Amino acid sequence: MRAIAGVLAAFLVACGGGTAEQRTDDEEVDFSPEDDAIFGDAPPTGALSDEPVEQTEETDVPAGPTRVTVEVKLGTEEYGSGEVEIQDSSGGTVAQGRPGETFTLQAGEYTVTARATSEDDIIGAPVEGSEALSLTGREEHTVRVHIPAAQVRLNVQRNGRTLRNPQVTLFREGGDEPVARFTAGSRPITIVPGRYEAEVRAGANQIRVRGLTFMEGAQQTIPVNVQ
Repeated sequence: MRAIAGVLAAFLVACGGGTAEQRTDDEEVDFSPEDDAIFGDAPPTGALSDEPVEQTEETDVPAGPTRVTVEVKLGTEEYGSGEVEIQDSSGGTVAQGRPGETFTLQAGEYTVTARATSEDDIIGAPVEGSEALSLTGREEHTVRVHIPAAQVRLNVQRNGRTLRNPQVTLFREGGDEPVARFTAGSRPITIVPGRYEAEVRAGANQIRVRGLTFMEGAQQTIPVNVQ
């Protein structure tokens, strides 16, 4: 029996059955490559993934429709005649009417054009002006379009004295095609701005006057001296 007990004791010592060493909390623990098989390949919490993250971009979507009133001035005067045309960014006509009208438009980019089409309104018609319009919301808009014009009155004089009712024919500078005929001094005329020449008939005399300049937006009285 003592022999058997001795053999068992030797066996236990050889198999590590001795006293176990106590590990303290301060000791570092190294994991061998085999440990990956135990804990798996999942990345640690908070690690960035290689997969792209889809982001949604918020864009402002234009709203509409919007009510737009078109006001027009011919020179310095409010103008209610003629016509109004509204075109979109592709050049297509989306609305037509008259000055002072209100149009309903969707959000977008537009060009608003106003035209004076009658010679009774402006000498040299048709003439037009335009204005860009950008609509992004539902608020009502007023767009103001200016048609260039000059208001002039010719004061025809001889030897410093104003002649009564001389007849005037206007030409564009360097041109031979008359653009207007009227009686000078009777009332102002509304005309397309620019440089002109005048042919003045006073009694039996007919005089060509050059170098007349009618300025845009001006209300002018221009002396014209004849001999």
